[in-house]
Amino acid sequence: MFAAEARWVGERLAAFSAEELSPLLNIGSSTSEFRETAQPWTIDHIFRPLAERGVDIVHLDARDGPGIDIRADLLDEDDFHRVGTGRYRALLCCNV
Repeated sequence: MFAAEARWVGERLAAFSAEELSPLLNIGSSTSEFRETAQPWTIDHIFRPLAERGVDIVHLDARDGPGIDIRADLLDEDDFHRVGTGRYRALLCCNV
């Protein structure tokens, strides 16, 4: 995600209350290192502001790694159904 995209997404999410967004499932999250080091603007414009507002963020990726809460391949029927049992109010799926 480019920095301009992160700003735009963050601005759009700011229009919703924490109760409308939480919990939010971030699909294709990558690792915390990637979010914090390679693309820190995602933390600055999306995830930190959401967390400060009390939005519970669940990070999902197809691989294991630090900062990934759920490992699932959504093209796998069992994984898809397992993730689908979660009660998420919002889904974030950017650049997947």
